[in-house]
Amino acid sequence: MKPSRARDALVPTALGLAAIVVLAQSSGGRAFAAPASSASVAALPPPPALVGADIPKDASPAPKAGEWKDGVPVAITRGTTDCHAKRLREWLRIECPERLGVSLIAGDPKGVQTWMSGDPTKWDEATGRQGHGVALIDLPLRRGQSFIATFLRPVFLYEGATFGEDATFQIVWHDGWADPVIVVTTPPRSGF
Repeated sequence: MKPSRARDALVPTALGLAAIVVLAQSSGGRAFAAPASSASVAALPPPPALVGADIPKDASPAPKAGEWKDGVPVAITRGTTDCHAKRLREWLRIECPERLGVSLIAGDPKGVQTWMSGDPTKWDEATGRQGHGVALIDLPLRRGQSFIATFLRPVFLYEGATFGEDATFQIVWHDGWADPVIVVTTPPRSGF
């Protein structure tokens, strides 16, 4: 039976979700779970701004890989990107998916760490997307210091593949400023 209106088309879906919830409750939540609605995902608040008063003044050793699980997500001050930033003590991590690497362009390299994992050049059959690599950079946040870091992405052309500049981050915390600023610029995409 064809639904005559859009509202009628949603009834079987709503009934199906209700059945999943009932089954989940009757099974103790072990076998089934109701899917999250897209409205609840879209309603997540943005990460908080990076606040200078929250950043310790004393230097600490660079965080070990396992310590970053306790990092606090922070907002990019200006610009849009699919990259994410988080703070742990006075350290900032910027993580960008589907990138080939990252380079520190300007700023004191002392304590800065960069690396990449995965392979963003391979096609992922499971997601139907290109690549699943991640590039990361860890930077010390100190008043009076600034950094510029550029992430690289794969560029696919008819003739083959190469790499191209992608998101460029400027992390600036001048003397006299209460808070550091994270600005990202992203060039227009070209290639495939």
